[in-house]
Amino acid sequence: MDSFKRLTAWTVLMAVSITSAAPQSRHHALLYGAKQSHARDERVVMTDPETGRKFMPGETSLARTVYTVVALFCAVVLAILFGLRAKSLARNMKKKNNLTSAILSFLFLFAICFIFATVVVESGQNLTSSNLCYSAIIICLVFYTTNKLAIYIFLLERARIVRAPFMRRHRDWLWICGMFIICAGFGTVAIIGFIFPVAELSELDGRCRIGLPRKVAFPLMCFDIGLNFLLTGLFIWLLRPVLSFHRVNLMPGVLKKIASRVRSATSEASLRNRRPQMDDLNNIIKILLWKCLIGSTLVMLPTVGNMVTFYVMRGRELGWRCLTICTLDVSWGVLIVNWLTIGSAQADRALTTLMSQQTVSEPDSERDGPVPATILQSRLSGSGERPLPAKLHDEGKLLAFDRASIAMQ
Repeated sequence: MDSFKRLTAWTVLMAVSITSAAPQSRHHALLYGAKQSHARDERVVMTDPETGRKFMPGETSLARTVYTVVALFCAVVLAILFGLRAKSLARNMKKKNNLTSAILSFLFLFAICFIFATVVVESGQNLTSSNLCYSAIIICLVFYTTNKLAIYIFLLERARIVRAPFMRRHRDWLWICGMFIICAGFGTVAIIGFIFPVAELSELDGRCRIGLPRKVAFPLMCFDIGLNFLLTGLFIWLLRPVLSFHRVNLMPGVLKKIASRVRSATSEASLRNRRPQMDDLNNIIKILLWKCLIGSTLVMLPTVGNMVTFYVMRGRELGWRCLTICTLDVSWGVLIVNWLTIGSAQADRALTTLMSQQTVSEPDSERDGPVPATILQSRLSGSGERPLPAKLHDEGKLLAFDRASIAMQ
């Protein structure tokens, strides 16, 4: 009986203890859950000043989904294309020190890094604060401007292939002036963009809006259009002697008349013998020219569209939309440059051959600059005659004086 009373008293005591401790444990559980929830989501509840509606800042699920799909698609396409050309690009950089291959490899890697960084900011962090909003525009500017700078250098290097066999870069005044215009002009506009970026978290809907002000967007658009036309025109201007000498006509009826006026006098017999080879080389040059014209236009179009959007929206474009357009623009530029470099080795060899033929056939009095040693050797070897010894003119009677001195000794 005593044992039963003791067991009953112990059971009642335990029940009272559990009952009194339950509210405190539940309170601690709620506090712990709130702290964990706050640690997981640091967003702040905002209130609409007009309607009083409370909402959480950040992008919508639809916006984040759209950007994630676009970013993944661009990353997969770039990775596949880079994998297909990685071996040939590495071989060109290692054996030939090809700057064009190095620029293309840099563009591929840099574009993939840009997509990775923007996915972390947009899809991962969701642009829920002013700091994240500012980080998004800075990331976009860093990668976007660097990508454009690399594309400009690629176009300049593309134009320089006409002079590459005969002149080094540090002695080519056209290449030096082009680099100065690119770095000074585009660098100035880019620095202004870094100084005056637009990044704000709206108090009305809590969404991030980023962009460039009109005083930056308009000069950047004009500079991009002008520089694209300048580099493309420089390439065609440098090819002008080859086009006229080898009768390469891009548009019959227009350039044909121009080429006929500057055509060099060449015998019909020699032209008839070289016709099959020249036709093949001319076709390669035609393809190279058309690819250059089309590529420079296609590279320019997305940038113009993006800058026009900034100008119309006064630099306040939704963050996910701005990052989506920049991702497509950067990826598009890399794809166009990759397309331009396909078959570039064959085109470079054909262009070098045509330039050598034109330089050898051109009279010395009409040529600017020294004759390359390779061309001089080919001219001497192909003539079939031994070169005559040089005749020295003894203007100051120095040679006669030396002969007299030797005779006296």
